[in-house]
Amino acid sequence: MKKLLVIWIVVIMAACTKYPKVDSISVSPRLETNAGKQTKLQVYHAPLDATAPETYVYSSSDPYIATIDDSGIIRSLHVGTCSISVKTVDQRLSCQCSITVKPKNNLYQEPVTDFGVSLADVKVKEQRTCLQEIENMLIYEDKATPVISVFYLFDNNKKLISSGIRLIGIQDEKLIEFLTERYEPFEPENDILIWKGKGVEIAVEHIEGKYLIAYKSYINRTETQNLANIIELIKASSY
Repeated sequence: MKKLLVIWIVVIMAACTKYPKVDSISVSPRLETNAGKQTKLQVYHAPLDATAPETYVYSSSDPYIATIDDSGIIRSLHVGTCSISVKTVDQRLSCQCSITVKPKNNLYQEPVTDFGVSLADVKVKEQRTCLQEIENMLIYEDKATPVISVFYLFDNNKKLISSGIRLIGIQDEKLIEFLTERYEPFEPENDILIWKGKGVEIAVEHIEGKYLIAYKSYINRTETQNLANIIELIKASSY
């Protein structure tokens, strides 16, 4: 009888034992990866002897740059920086991680794409050598291969409406990789390749061994500022 009583006491004590409650969760504050890669986000809890939550709620501040699924797998989509948030299901605890998606391909330095800034602002931002300023256009040279020249187009109020670049001596696949790490490909328009990013539209035309690449905002698109017209302006330049 005593033996049975002891067993019952042990069982009752085990049932009444309380494990510590999780009072914090954490992740690595910063992660770096390359476009196209997948990374498992490791979530830590404290105290260590507490029972870890079985699931978490994940979210990305910018799904264009990176997404995260219910299993904590981060998919790095485009070059840039965003935040990944992790919360417990009851929303009681949370933490964040800053993720930087780096390019594998740095084929060329892109032009200024802060559309709407002034001509003076572009001159400050653009570090290459200015060759010419004519009417509503700035033309720069870039001595770094494969760039031949860089263009900026402005409206009558001297606000940036488009930028462009002329390249030579590059492989098709290298240019496609460069753009795809940064932008989403779209259906071609009249043999002009199209990519789109966050508020930016890019057109690429291959002519006589050279690439003409035009950048513009597609938020305020007008006929006089469309990509085909911009490419024609670049082609008309002697640079």
